[in-house]
Amino acid sequence: MLENVSAPTGGLLVYADREGGYSSNSQVVFLLLVNDTFGDQLSVTFGDGQRHLVNHKELTRIDELPDWTDPDLRKLFSYRTTVSKVYRLPGTYDVCLLTNDSRGNAVEISRTSIAIGYEETELKHVKLMTCVDDDGSGT
Repeated sequence: MLENVSAPTGGLLVYADREGGYSSNSQVVFLLLVNDTFGDQLSVTFGDGQRHLVNHKELTRIDELPDWTDPDLRKLFSYRTTVSKVYRLPGTYDVCLLTNDSRGNAVEISRTSIAIGYEETELKHVKLMTCVDDDGSGT
């Protein structure tokens, strides 16, 4: 239990595994689970310098969870919301769910890492041109 922390004091930040993983420019949906909606600011940092403030009104009671989550999470957390993010650059990012303590300092209540790979683009109907001078030197 965290001392001097406004509710929520428990939370979890998860995302669905995708076959082949995530690549740059693909949308990642994070599921935020918390034990209470009362309290100070709740936010998510995405590991790339961006931060999302969670509106407490967005937190809804958990009636059901996505198929890719453990059903036992319903016993641990009462409220949920989702936050979407598009990572533009490949890399590994630490994503954190934060709340504030009674002094206003950010306190981490959950952390996960996500690997973002390069976006692969299939090229179709590509024309390749080369230039060759009279000596047979080409570019």
